[in-house]
Amino acid sequence: MSTMQTAKGDLLVREAMHFSRDFLGVSGALFYWVDRRRQEMQVLETLDVPPGFLEQYRRGMQPFDPMCVSRMLARHDSVGVLSIARESQNRAEMRHYQGYLDTYGVLDTVDLMFWGEHAAFGGIGFLRTLGDPPIKVDTTGLVALQRLLQASFSAHPHVRQLQLEQRLDACGLSVRERQVAALIGAGASNREIAEAMNITLATAKTYVVRIFEKLNIDSRTALVAFMGQLN
Repeated sequence: MSTMQTAKGDLLVREAMHFSRDFLGVSGALFYWVDRRRQEMQVLETLDVPPGFLEQYRRGMQPFDPMCVSRMLARHDSVGVLSIARESQNRAEMRHYQGYLDTYGVLDTVDLMFWGEHAAFGGIGFLRTLGDPPIKVDTTGLVALQRLLQASFSAHPHVRQLQLEQRLDACGLSVRERQVAALIGAGASNREIAEAMNITLATAKTYVVRIFEKLNIDSRTALVAFMGQLN
């Protein structure tokens, strides 16, 4: 991914955070990518999040959050509001989590999670803190905001790459087939693939045929174009 693409993508993140934070009338916001393997958030940008808030969340508060990434993924949620979600949370756990929020003056939180073709890719969390007015946007408005932001991130370089990788997963390419596909994407011939992977030429050709079948393509040119998008 080029530096220009990354800068453009990060600008999109910052603009979305400022717009949505102002729309909701809250002080704090944070944007995160979803770590699918660990089912956690990888925070990319923050706006006026209280110092120490995220550090303590990572150190031990996450399991008590009724809207943590793993729970939202399990429920396939797109929108979460703490003042609503707390009603279904274990009372002892919620008291513990509320004590943590009180320490940082957080009155309520809202989470918008964004979904791609096969999985969630990111989200924005909002913090209503002391001095902020009540959030007047209802659930219908939050759903509309989530859909608007989700659509805007479809052009983000990170999201495009993630979706292409998910397509490879969905097509069932093995680790070795991915390696062969990457070599073809770099312009390698079957003989060069065999030498690079220490396999026979016949085995290299077999891998290529399997990749074509799984990706439903019929030429090296098409595969090079596909892998070029991935990179």
